[in-house]
Amino acid sequence: EFELNAPEAAARSAGDFFSGRHRAGEENAVDGLTKKRASDFACAHHRDENLVRHAARVQQTAEWVAHTHKVQASRNLLFSMVLEIEIEQRSYVLTGQPVFLEMFERAVDRAVQQERKLKELTHDDEQKAKLSELKPLIAERIDFARRTVELRKNSGVEAAEREIATLKGKNLTEQIRAKIARMDAR
Repeated sequence: EFELNAPEAAARSAGDFFSGRHRAGEENAVDGLTKKRASDFACAHHRDENLVRHAARVQQTAEWVAHTHKVQASRNLLFSMVLEIEIEQRSYVLTGQPVFLEMFERAVDRAVQQERKLKELTHDDEQKAKLSELKPLIAERIDFARRTVELRKNSGVEAAEREIATLKGKNLTEQIRAKIARMDAR
């Protein structure tokens, strides 16, 4: 026989195999190789499925973390608005200037809107329950501020200062702060 170069030999071997003229030993080797490739493919496919599931879990976790941060920021913003109500209330009581009364009313409106946004963002049942405990405290704090503003308008600065001196507003603010801190601690 004549000598074949490597590409010709490979082509002849492939041709022999596909035409059925291969030897039994070659068949077992090819079957073993095919099974190995199939096994490798199955392992790679399984590994890829695990990676996809892991990536989906990581993405879902990242979304929940981002949502949690958004809820916490919303709670902090709500508390800062409660503080703003207190500041504007006291500013009006002390000065009687209408500009502080306007700022007080805007702060109340923003706090009420922020409370609604926080409620919409809160999905966890435990957090919803805590938020429902917070709502009446905020309403009571707003009512107290309105009462002192009305006292200032109708009865003068001394009557409003006496009401503020009861520390009811400060105590309500501290209760709100504590509730929000417990919500963040979870």
